[in-house]
Amino acid sequence: MIETQQLSLRAGSRVLLRGLDWQARAGELWCLLGANGSGKSSLLRALAGLDRALMARVMIQGQALDKLPAVTLARQRSLMPQDVQDAFDATVIDTVLLGRYPHGHSLYGESAEDVSIARKALVDAGLGDFSERNVLSLSGGERQRAALAMLLAQAASLMLLDEPTSHQDLGHQIQVFELLQRLARAGHCVVAAVHDVNLALRFATHALVLDGKGGAVQGSVDTVVNCETLGNAYGHPVRAITDGTARYFVPV
Repeated sequence: MIETQQLSLRAGSRVLLRGLDWQARAGELWCLLGANGSGKSSLLRALAGLDRALMARVMIQGQALDKLPAVTLARQRSLMPQDVQDAFDATVIDTVLLGRYPHGHSLYGESAEDVSIARKALVDAGLGDFSERNVLSLSGGERQRAALAMLLAQAASLMLLDEPTSHQDLGHQIQVFELLQRLARAGHCVVAAVHDVNLALRFATHALVLDGKGGAVQGSVDTVVNCETLGNAYGHPVRAITDGTARYFVPV
């Protein structure tokens, strides 16, 4: 589905990631873990093909991103950013319908199928009754779920999400991850940057842990996420607690 070959990231003079060889496949839910400033958002932008200096280092379905026409790429991958700023009035449904643009949706009209897909996306994102609301009236959490609905409406095989639960209360955090899990099980490849390690552990199949110094550890959640890896990534020791079949981590 998506592959990086010797991908490197920098922030000024600081090396965030050095020579990453990594691959994510359909049916997998990857969580990106690491401290603030470790490069999670920068990596997602590179994977989305938005950082042109790095596009040749990223392959999607065997093709370099810079070889794909923009519309083709938009049909294959979607990106939900961490924050969305709205400058103009628009209904929620019209905002979500923008996700249908790569599939032939016109700004001057949309098909019945487009509307049906957008309305289902709103229901899946927990905003089924919000279609006629003004996006400028939404709370931070509601606006984030509208962005999630637009990502769903885009219907790309590869879904990249930057902190999809950061503005959500506990119940909605669980709902978002349950949705991401269903998408992966339905054959999508889902990659999400997250802060809550324990929540990610509950749903993710794989983890990519960035230490912010150029290094990364990757693999299945069970093999990668441990006290040593997390302590190194976050710069603070942690310990594991097992409660029945559940495992979670707490700072020492």
